[in-house]
Amino acid sequence: MVDYSSELLSLFEKRKDSENFLYRLTSELKNAQTQYVCIFGAKELGVFLVNTFLKLNTNIKIDFFCDNDKKKWGREICNNIKCISPEELEIYKNDVAIIIASKSWKEIMEQLHSNHFRKIYPVFSMIYLNFNFFYNDKLNYLQNKYLNVIDMFADQESKRTYFTVIRNLFVDSPVYADYTEICCGKQNFAEGIIELNENEVFVDCGAYDGDTVKQFLQEVHNRFSEVHAFELDKTNYIKLGKTVEALGKFLQCKVSTYNVGLWDKEEIILYNNHADESSRITDQGNAEGKVVPLDSILEGKKVSFIKMDIEGAELQALQGAKNIIMKQQPKLAISIYHSLEDLWQIPSYIKNIAPQYKLYLRHHTTAYYDTICYAIP
Repeated sequence: MVDYSSELLSLFEKRKDSENFLYRLTSELKNAQTQYVCIFGAKELGVFLVNTFLKLNTNIKIDFFCDNDKKKWGREICNNIKCISPEELEIYKNDVAIIIASKSWKEIMEQLHSNHFRKIYPVFSMIYLNFNFFYNDKLNYLQNKYLNVIDMFADQESKRTYFTVIRNLFVDSPVYADYTEICCGKQNFAEGIIELNENEVFVDCGAYDGDTVKQFLQEVHNRFSEVHAFELDKTNYIKLGKTVEALGKFLQCKVSTYNVGLWDKEEIILYNNHADESSRITDQGNAEGKVVPLDSILEGKKVSFIKMDIEGAELQALQGAKNIIMKQQPKLAISIYHSLEDLWQIPSYIKNIAPQYKLYLRHHTTAYYDTICYAIP
């Protein structure tokens, strides 16, 4: 049996003597000897890169964004930097270095190569960038946090998954990260971990367009007590409503939807309204919405299963559901791939408030996202 704690320790020991990823990236951009630098991907990751280059005094100037989304063309994305179309990007073909900041990097890479762009640098994983940009001088701190958590998991497969997720932070570029060996199916309903019955009260935090609600109904063969589906993004909420309407009256009457986000207190917040699954709470958001604690909105109601995939707000939402978790001990399926801190803070928080839970970890894509921490009472 592999000792993944020792393997993890070895990873950190080797890393302390290796070259910094930020240094490699900035060196490559400077050596490209182009007049312009473009970020392809005008969402949070692209904005993060601009702000990081400024914060870390890299002397890398971003001249413009590019995106396949027509709605962004001509708009200022951040720091007076505008977004151009792929057609406009053609003008700079021989004199531009392009950083791909999107989880669709493979498709964008093919698109750029087919148009004969050559100086391309895929940098697409927020968790990878945070690790390599901001934690290189805090390796001992991270090492202790991760070593503590890996021993919390109840089975060897969880420990192997956790080790592999962290190992992929150490590769020379995110393009070399490999999740195929740990990828498994049935996201949020992992086989051998989540067992459902006809009395389930399912709480979907981050319901998007109702995709997980439909998956839940398939898992229970339409036999359940209630569903409570929460979606902050107003456009997504409309899509969710249409999905519920399409279920028919018999099922529809047992599904409640809420156009609010989940948090540790009730307040009005800003969020980025992308009208897709990536909408997230942020101080630089372009839309306003309400967030509430789950404990208050479902007070007095039975809850048997909570799923959370809310773009980095999971810890605060768990804190807002503390009473439900402690008193009712529902099954939990919580995303922990949005930040480095989530990888230790979320398992630790669950164990702290409910030590009786058994923790499991599964990864559900061949990309960096969809790592789920399952907690079973």
